[in-house]
Amino acid sequence: NSTIDAVMAGRLSADDMAGVAVASNIYVTVYIGFMAVLQALAPIAGHHFGAHRWRQIGDDLQQALWLAAALAVAALPCLLATGFWTHFAGVDGRVANITETYLHAVAFGLPAGLATRVYVALNAAVSRPTVTMVVNLTVLALKVPLNAVFMYGAGPIAPMGGAGAGVATALLAWLALLLSVAIWHLDGFYDRF
Repeated sequence: NSTIDAVMAGRLSADDMAGVAVASNIYVTVYIGFMAVLQALAPIAGHHFGAHRWRQIGDDLQQALWLAAALAVAALPCLLATGFWTHFAGVDGRVANITETYLHAVAFGLPAGLATRVYVALNAAVSRPTVTMVVNLTVLALKVPLNAVFMYGAGPIAPMGGAGAGVATALLAWLALLLSVAIWHLDGFYDRF
């Protein structure tokens, strides 16, 4: 996602590319730092899966989703400290504005991104990586068109420049979560959990 954002922003201007590059690196740093905690579900659920303790997998999933919500509450102030980040990165003017707008947009998707990682860890634990791959490929297929809508504008949506990539990223995080939850509820494989 960050690569697509940088490439598309680079076609707009050097400022857009710089703002998106700085912002996406900040987002990834915060996101990975908090997301790593949620990966602990994989060995726990994998242990239950191997021991045929199906219900405990569902219980642990629920607890991990609560943990994701708590981590989102802790992560959002880190991500939204845009003044700190732009000062730390040494950017100002238009680049700082793009960086700040992108960070505000992706902050909206951060809770969904963290919750989706719970389902990614679960699918790894129960030998269902295809589910994660399908969700990720769906999101990836929509990244360029959604970026274009928000970066260049379409219909009633005003062009946002490079910062529009942050809006697309946030919306796709929610789509990934929606798909993950739908699969959890609709795929009979998960019923026993």
